[in-house]
Amino acid sequence: MKSDNLAYSNYTKYESFGIIECTSGKVVIVRSTSLLDPAWDDFLNSIPGAEFEQSSLWAAARESDGWDFIRFVFLLNNQIVGGYQLFTKNKRYIGKFGYTIKGPVYSIEYSHLAPIIVEHLLKEVKKGKYNFLIIQPPFIAPVIDEILVQKKIPEEKFLSIIKLSIAVEFNNKSVKDLFADLNRKRRQDLKKAENAGLLFTEGSFDDLDYFFQLMLSSCKRRRVSPNPATLVYLKKVWEQFALKKQIKLFFVEYNTEKICGIISILFGKKVYMWKFGWSGKYASFHPNVFIFWKMIEWAIENKFNAADFMGISKSYLPTNHKSCTKIPVLEIRGNGDIKLCFGGNLLIFPDARIVFNNQLLEIAYHVAVLAGKLSSRFKRIIHKL
Repeated sequence: MKSDNLAYSNYTKYESFGIIECTSGKVVIVRSTSLLDPAWDDFLNSIPGAEFEQSSLWAAARESDGWDFIRFVFLLNNQIVGGYQLFTKNKRYIGKFGYTIKGPVYSIEYSHLAPIIVEHLLKEVKKGKYNFLIIQPPFIAPVIDEILVQKKIPEEKFLSIIKLSIAVEFNNKSVKDLFADLNRKRRQDLKKAENAGLLFTEGSFDDLDYFFQLMLSSCKRRRVSPNPATLVYLKKVWEQFALKKQIKLFFVEYNTEKICGIISILFGKKVYMWKFGWSGKYASFHPNVFIFWKMIEWAIENKFNAADFMGISKSYLPTNHKSCTKIPVLEIRGNGDIKLCFGGNLLIFPDARIVFNNQLLEIAYHVAVLAGKLSSRFKRIIHKL
């Protein structure tokens, strides 16, 4: 189909790519050419469980870190019903590669479009001349995961892509109800924090420098690399999501000193507790437990449906697990992670998968899998995803 430009909702430019006939009618496939795409973001916010990594706000933030974006949108009767967003880079020795996390996405009532969307995505790998593309479907789209499995697309073995998370779904419960559901030890910890005079206060853009230092302190104690790695990138994420008032920074203070902080991204009806930092001070007052609980409390008071802890160790992954399923935290063995202390469910995300369009890289990758290691150069590159 000949490409032409069309306007959607009077504020987004789309480039038409084709039309596909299906049982619901004519599906128009378009490429979004606007870095910021309010129509696409509104669609994602309307889909229960759609995640911010597919949003144009995230694309704008990633651009500051050297990533290009490609976004395809599927329209039916001039309404968005699905789509996906890719991030791409060119690297020496690797060439052009990309990834899509928590995508593709579609409206629940149009789940029958999943095969069409996946087929378009896989064709884009070849058409876009990617050497490889990493795909992790969203939790809400088990059909996409099943299609990728049927097509025998191999699992990605080396990246630290989130496989598990803990989500506390409120189900119309009050703060009092959720507090009563906590175990006795956690209720005591929270009462001790309040008796010590810990305060939950809101921060702003001007406090990001201080928060970043708290985050670096936490990472140093845990012996992990900070992510985001730079204050510049952290500020870029803030600037983009602040455009829609979809990001918040809170601190716990003791005697006017900010001792720990948390940045949450507000997307759809869920609060994502994205980044956490703590100086390590006053551990006996349990400021880490206090700030997570206060964040949950804030989410309930502001009419959100759930709070998500954004990842937990794969060591909690049950044997014989099934992707896109929920397991009550009470059924999980072990209690070493503070995120397990607030109830809720363990969310098992689909495995990330890797599609190759370069035979030499594919052979090298599978040899590396068999050998159980990668070259240090290639490993450094892909871990920056």
